[in-house]
Amino acid sequence: MNIPLREPFVISTERLDYLPYALIKIGTDEGINGYGEATPSWASTGETQESVLGAAKLMRQFFIGMDPLDIEGVGSVADYNLHFNSSFKAGVEEALFDIKAKSLKAPLHRLFGQKKEDTIEIPFVVGMKDEGAAVKEISNALSRGFKSFKIKAGADIEIEKNVIRATRGLSSEAKIFVDANQGWKSPENAIKKIKEIERYEIEWIEQPILAADIKGNSTIRKNVGVKLMLDESIQSIWDCERAIEYDAMDIVNIKIAKTGGFLNADELIRMCDEHGKKYILGSMIESSLGTAFMAHFASCRNFLSCEACGVYLITEDTGEGLEYWDGYIRVPESPGVGIKLSEKYR
Repeated sequence: MNIPLREPFVISTERLDYLPYALIKIGTDEGINGYGEATPSWASTGETQESVLGAAKLMRQFFIGMDPLDIEGVGSVADYNLHFNSSFKAGVEEALFDIKAKSLKAPLHRLFGQKKEDTIEIPFVVGMKDEGAAVKEISNALSRGFKSFKIKAGADIEIEKNVIRATRGLSSEAKIFVDANQGWKSPENAIKKIKEIERYEIEWIEQPILAADIKGNSTIRKNVGVKLMLDESIQSIWDCERAIEYDAMDIVNIKIAKTGGFLNADELIRMCDEHGKKYILGSMIESSLGTAFMAHFASCRNFLSCEACGVYLITEDTGEGLEYWDGYIRVPESPGVGIKLSEKYR
């Protein structure tokens, strides 16, 4: 699936002119088909569209004949025979959850537990761009009803500072999140940059320096006055365990494409709860299909934020059935994930 974007999406580690994703379809001998969206990112999961398709071709031989309702068992087979490839595994797990919910004629969220809310609030995400365009975009989003803003940073701190200051000037109540996507490189540089912007009542700073530098992130956290979130640093429960050991974060950005699925995401949630760490549900810029999975999951968990922003950034969707308006997504109630795929993808 090469999904077109309204405009290029730019962060400090990559530029996307379109979304090079893959549709995972799993069929059963009872005629129920399940669908998942694999969202590879060479900068985050270490995958490409081609590697996802290669993984699917490889793993067919192991999956065919398995019970599709044994989601944990299929996941174990995937982990045993294929190292990493987390967004592919997440797409497979999504398709299996879709099958299971459809077989029960139930909306997907019932498989995740008790639904806490019918609608999910989401932030407006601002990619790296010139100052005037960013501020105009934020002003427009505020007028439409968005209440929180994720501002991408990690390049020109003067432009980024001006955008953040303007956002705070436009609204004293808006929540502001700043994501450097590893762009500030060193702890010393990150601390300097954060001190320049923390006065603007920022909710958290996300991934200021390189993912592997857990000690460096710990140093930053102890020397700034704003909460620190890790994203690219936390790919698994072992990464999270190490970050907790070094006291390197306050919040974890949990992405289904990074964890390899909802079951592993729940393991991360349990670890965070045990150690008093908060968490959000992060986005890879999903289409309606992946966004609907996020909405179901978020409605049953205690995420600080759900960044299911993809539907606002794409020009051609994968299907229909997801109801959304400025700043909110409604959790689908039809069987399965609740998305009817367009003819192109069925």
